[in-house]
Amino acid sequence: MNSRTLEISNPLFKPWQLQVFESSLKKKEKVHTILDFIENTEHKRCLEIGCEKGITGYFLRKTGGFWVSTDIDRKNVFVTKELIKENIVYFKEDAFPFSTGSFDLIIAIDTMEHIEDDEAFLRDLHRILKKDGTLYISVPSSYRSLILNKIAQKAGITLEHYGHKREGYSVENLEDMLARSKFQMTKFSFFSRFFTEGIELLINFGYMFFLNKGEKSKGIKGGISPSSEEDFKRHSSSFALYQKIYPILRAVSRIDIFLSFTRGYAFVLEAKKQLRGNG
Repeated sequence: MNSRTLEISNPLFKPWQLQVFESSLKKKEKVHTILDFIENTEHKRCLEIGCEKGITGYFLRKTGGFWVSTDIDRKNVFVTKELIKENIVYFKEDAFPFSTGSFDLIIAIDTMEHIEDDEAFLRDLHRILKKDGTLYISVPSSYRSLILNKIAQKAGITLEHYGHKREGYSVENLEDMLARSKFQMTKFSFFSRFFTEGIELLINFGYMFFLNKGEKSKGIKGGISPSSEEDFKRHSSSFALYQKIYPILRAVSRIDIFLSFTRGYAFVLEAKKQLRGNG
């Protein structure tokens, strides 16, 4: 990373969310990528959409600025409040509880793929973002060349397990959608390439079909990882075993360094409101 680091405020006492994070290759890479990708947030009003368990918001708030975090899953809102305490709100997917031009910066993290009308979602983002504000979006990738997406389906890991309405997006598809909502994409970056994503897939498979015995979560965002402290404690022995092999998995994931020319299984992009005369 550059100047931003993943420091934990009190390393002697780690909430369960941060314990999961420290042993998650993909979550770590996603947070690293986002923190390196976004602009300076100091003195800005910022909105995080898709707070999930509070992990990304925990680190985003260390970058400065005034942050609000929100999610379409009430359970995620409750769990996030346990970790980051303040300015956490629930929203319905067809309407944000914010006035026009409320934020200088908005980051929607792994949310669009969970929403039925994703274009209406983008239009509402345009409404609540200030005229000179910046939008960041993180989503899973969907390309024919991403063979692990096909393997996941063959293995019985369906969109329903992830709580997805669609597999993901291509950069080109999402750029067109943004243009229709009067945004202009300015840059993007892939992350989570073959080995990191493959390890993540194996972990998700083990959690869903061995630890949870195939039971689907009732939450909007699926059930591929612990969703509460109770879940985490219930699988504590399995987690302890996983921590012992984590260094080996981390070493394997680093092979992705040699695959930087390939598309990742997720990407983050930056977009600005279109100026008048540009469409």
